[in-house]
Amino acid sequence: LVWGSARPTLPRLPLGADTDLHITDTYALTKQVDEASAAMASKRYGIPSISLRFPNVSSPEDVLSRAQEVAQDLGVASRELWAYLTLGDAGRVVARAIKSDLEPKPYVFNALSEQTLLPTDLTTALAEVYGIGAESSGLEGPVKSAYRLDDLHATLGFKGEFVLPQS
Repeated sequence: LVWGSARPTLPRLPLGADTDLHITDTYALTKQVDEASAAMASKRYGIPSISLRFPNVSSPEDVLSRAQEVAQDLGVASRELWAYLTLGDAGRVVARAIKSDLEPKPYVFNALSEQTLLPTDLTTALAEVYGIGAESSGLEGPVKSAYRLDDLHATLGFKGEFVLPQS
C-alpha cells in the first residue's frame, strides 16, 4: 500500500493486491488491519469480503487541476504513484462490489483509474522523482500505471469512466 503520509520505499512494480505492503505510517497500518479483519471474517463465516484500495478520490475538476500540477512538477502526487479515481467512479466500483456474486473468500483490489495524472510514461517519472530505472522498478518498456488492475477488471468488470483529456 503506497499512499501514506511519507514517500514510500517502492516495492517491485506493477503493484497488485498480492504485493507485500510497505507500511510507513499509522494510517497505512490501519488499512492493513482493516483488510486482515475482512479476510478473517470471510474465512470464519464463509462469506466474500471485498477490500478496495483507493488512491486520492476527488471530483473530476480536482483531478484535472491535480494533473495540471503534476505537469508542472512530477513530484506532485508521487506518493500515490500518480493514481487517481473520481468520486463517480468510486461510487461505481463500490456498487459493483456490493452487487457482485463472488465465491466466499477475501478479495483485495486496487480501485483506481487505468490512466494516471502523469503527462509522461511512468518509467520516466520514476527515474526523475525516485531516481530508479525500469530495471530496478520491475517495469518493462514505457508503462502508464504502477498498478495491476487485471484482477479488478476480470472479477468486478470495473474500468473507470472518467478520462483525462490528452495534452
